[in-house]
Amino acid sequence: MTGAALLQGAGFRRLFAARVLSQLADGVFQASLAGAVFFNPEHVTDPRQAAAGFLVLYLPYSFVSPFAGVLLDRWRRQRSMLACCLVRVPLVALVAALIVTVGTQGPRSAWLYVAALAVLGISRFFIAAAGAALPHVVDEDRLVNANALAGTSGTVAAFVAGILALVVRGALPATETTDAALALASAAAYLLAAAVLLRFRADALGPDTQAAATRWRTESARVVRELADGARHVRALPVAVRGLAALTAYRLCMGSLTLDAVLLYRNEFADIHGALPGGQTGLAEMVGASALGILVSAFLTPRVTGRIGKPAWVALLLVTAGAVVGGLGPSYKPLAFLLAGLVVGAVGQGVKICIDTLLQEVVADEFRGRAFAFYDALFNLAFALGAVAVAFILPTSGRSIVVLEVTAGVFVAAGLLYGRAERSSVERLGVEAR
Repeated sequence: MTGAALLQGAGFRRLFAARVLSQLADGVFQASLAGAVFFNPEHVTDPRQAAAGFLVLYLPYSFVSPFAGVLLDRWRRQRSMLACCLVRVPLVALVAALIVTVGTQGPRSAWLYVAALAVLGISRFFIAAAGAALPHVVDEDRLVNANALAGTSGTVAAFVAGILALVVRGALPATETTDAALALASAAAYLLAAAVLLRFRADALGPDTQAAATRWRTESARVVRELADGARHVRALPVAVRGLAALTAYRLCMGSLTLDAVLLYRNEFADIHGALPGGQTGLAEMVGASALGILVSAFLTPRVTGRIGKPAWVALLLVTAGAVVGGLGPSYKPLAFLLAGLVVGAVGQGVKICIDTLLQEVVADEFRGRAFAFYDALFNLAFALGAVAVAFILPTSGRSIVVLEVTAGVFVAAGLLYGRAERSSVERLGVEAR
């Protein structure tokens, strides 16, 4: 089914619009943070400082997110997503004010990172809710296409908005006021997403069952029990466990490569000018290449999985990423990193589309919010840990062939192991059927 056909459904069209608007705002907001933290000319970015930034922004929510997933299975998802949009507006305003008044350095800057963490954490909660809600607006046989269109469009919107924000920042004076203004610009898109969500009925996006409200103490105990129930449910689904393991390996590699790219463009490539420059303009070009790769993957994935299946496509993508990173990266040329960004972006989106769909297919709706919130937590935790794992190995320049080759090896190993595990599972099912 084509994207145009999917968009004819009013429910999918509204959920799609809300997600794209929200992620567009996320892209602008994250670009303002990147400018303030990594590309402020008054700061020198080293590996440990950059990795600490990733930890601050990704790690805490990774521990909270599974508990939030229980709420997605108890609260009306439409109401949850609407609240996410509205709450982020004043938080963004607070971040903008803190960028101007306290900056990104020194003890008082901790308040800035806490506020930024709140915005990004709510954004991840929103995306988890959107993933859990998708089967309520499309039929099961259309989920691959729907994930390809919704997930890819949201990711590309974030990438494009972030690129444009970085380009605008590069054309303006590199001051705290510029970064604060960019942060504030994201609030308008959050409000537009809220307006779209108001067009849904409160019960339109699930969950199918909803427990009655209870006292807070009773509710808290029940949340813990239901979280454990959700974990047992997912653990009992080998397809889901293997998919989450493959995605975790990919995100570990992405954390490593992202830290490396930030350091390279900030330091090693800083004096390169021309068509493929260093600095934030060059990093924006690399992000743009990744966005193009995401679009290519969104086109290819539904077609290829229809022929060879989702597990085989995931395995092939991971091995391809390893071959490209290991082959192109050690040259340490901007063009090589641009091409690698294109391929790795395509790989990441293809893997995510397949794993999203596998979870939606095998996880029961009453557990789906918990599964997607846990999935989202793993997505962020693995990314942060991947950055930390190489922070003490990478030099300030970002140039390390060892880090690139080890990362490439992890990609390849993950693809081969996942493909082998899936083939073994199919063979066992065939034997049992006979």
